[in-house]
Amino acid sequence: MNVSPLLLFPQWIRKVIIQPKELTLILHKAKHLIPALQVLQNHCTTQYKMLIDVTAVDFPARSNRFEIVYHLLSLSQNKRIRIKVELEETSSIQSVTSLYPSANWFERETWDMFGICFLNHPDLRRILTDYGFEGHPLRKDFPLTGYLEFKYDPQTGPRFCPRSGSSSGTRSAWTSRWRGRSTPGTPRASCSPGGTSTATSCWT
Repeated sequence: MNVSPLLLFPQWIRKVIIQPKELTLILHKAKHLIPALQVLQNHCTTQYKMLIDVTAVDFPARSNRFEIVYHLLSLSQNKRIRIKVELEETSSIQSVTSLYPSANWFERETWDMFGICFLNHPDLRRILTDYGFEGHPLRKDFPLTGYLEFKYDPQTGPRFCPRSGSSSGTRSAWTSRWRGRSTPGTPRASCSPGGTSTATSCWT
């Protein structure tokens, strides 16, 4: 196992996990992410030029609720490394798209599924869920059945309704595609933590 990254920026590393053929670095703070990735990408002993994935894990009981995970690959060194950053629910983190363009869709997916905001992302909007989707499905407190349900009525057509027993359901700001109307592109993320609001009726 190549442990040279440990010697490059020890002041930024809070914890090291060494397993067979795996090295994980947990950084002290989110502000250390960009400089750490720059070193890993450009230093002659590392050369982690490829970002394989960005994802997150939700730990609702922790003060730093989210753990953002970056998987890097060095083709020249034939090595992989995992970088983790812990983040509070209401905090944001810098996008790494300036270093790794492949992070674009990975960060969009992480925003969509967890509601984690990536600052300075060129196009932060949902990528897996539908227009006007309520909430972030991979959060541990997201209801298994979701907040809204789709219903079809022969007289009125398709409708979205708050699911029974759910206190959330905000009327979509976008026109339904099923009604044959023009629909603008998915709006960009507001970078605010996921929340809930109330609605008392269905809408088309």
